[in-house]
Amino acid sequence: MRKNLILTLTATVALTAAVGCSQPETVDGDITDPPPYFGFDINATQSRRALPDHTLIDERGYSTLGGDEHSSIHITEYESVATEAEVEKARAGAAARYSHAEYSELMNEFIDGRTAWAWTETQARRKTGEILALKYTAIIPYDDRTFAVEFYTSQEKYMDVAVLQETVRTFEVGEASVNYALIFGGLLVAGFGFYGYARLH
Repeated sequence: MRKNLILTLTATVALTAAVGCSQPETVDGDITDPPPYFGFDINATQSRRALPDHTLIDERGYSTLGGDEHSSIHITEYESVATEAEVEKARAGAAARYSHAEYSELMNEFIDGRTAWAWTETQARRKTGEILALKYTAIIPYDDRTFAVEFYTSQEKYMDVAVLQETVRTFEVGEASVNYALIFGGLLVAGFGFYGYARLH
């Protein structure tokens, strides 16, 4: 009887600790503060890739509803870690191919505690210079993969690089966490069990 009780309490402690620590290593990267009225779309896709030479893992996004003027935030996850040279190659290639837009030079960024790179794309009327659309693309390398976050808008209220940057910079990938409350609770239960057993014997 004593042996069975000790084994049971030991198993409880071990199981509680395992459950408390068994969080996934990472969660999907996401924008933590999307603008109002942006709907999440887990099936969002786009044919034009920010990093065409990298293998796609997953993509998703946010967008506003319909209309001639609209906005979208596209999040793309790629295999491997992109280097600054590879990001510049992608930016320069897009600038050469899509000449209807004006591309900025590559800029240094700092997102989710990591060094990143970004550029803007501006579409404007040739005669008047009126800006028709603006896009801010950030490339964020992690330890074993790379994320691209692209905020496109043709809506006047978002037509400011600073506004797009502010949203893109809220991107983060969640880290593993330990459920200390669960572990403590399990240890407490096991402790009372040992105490009760000692009182009875």
